[in-house]
Amino acid sequence: MMRSASFGNPAARLLFAAAAVCFSAFPSTASADLLWNWSFATEAGTFSTNGTPLNATGAFNFTITNFTVTASANNQAIGQTYNSFYPPQGFLWNGGQVTQFYHNNDLDTVLSYFSVYIDLFPSDYREFEYYFSDYFSAGTGDFYVREGGSLQYSADGPLTLTLSSSAVPEINPAGIGSVLTLVAGALGLVERRRLASV
Repeated sequence: MMRSASFGNPAARLLFAAAAVCFSAFPSTASADLLWNWSFATEAGTFSTNGTPLNATGAFNFTITNFTVTASANNQAIGQTYNSFYPPQGFLWNGGQVTQFYHNNDLDTVLSYFSVYIDLFPSDYREFEYYFSDYFSAGTGDFYVREGGSLQYSADGPLTLTLSSSAVPEINPAGIGSVLTLVAGALGLVERRRLASV
């Protein structure tokens, strides 16, 4: 007598739960964003860019999609939302270092620029400015703090730019399918053994 498939068996339920966990562990949308750590002088932060870790092993044109400051001589500069002037901005990479920054998607330019204005109500404002250029072989950074247009502080130095270990790799859909196929096969085997023992 034929019986309909069932997941009443504890082992089958366990495998079914494992399949659900495997599926939910993968993001619904693959992400290829890269996270880079930058630093110079007293300043440090991150760039998010397009591309994959493989792109970073050779020559590639990375577009900067997000900019943050995580350390600064002025604590107020940390955690602000910075404006990207003349986007898209980005840099050319040779597999080991920056060879050129640019803005306005123009490779004839030589810098990328990020800035934020802080309203010092009621009478003034403060501006934090970050410039990244390729005036030196591996790039340089400049930081300016202005109040009411007057320069209050500046720092500059050679730029260090490294790919973060927390970069998000692309998810291979074929890999997800392989995992789910294996789990489904195991479920089927458990169910056949359960039916044979009844």
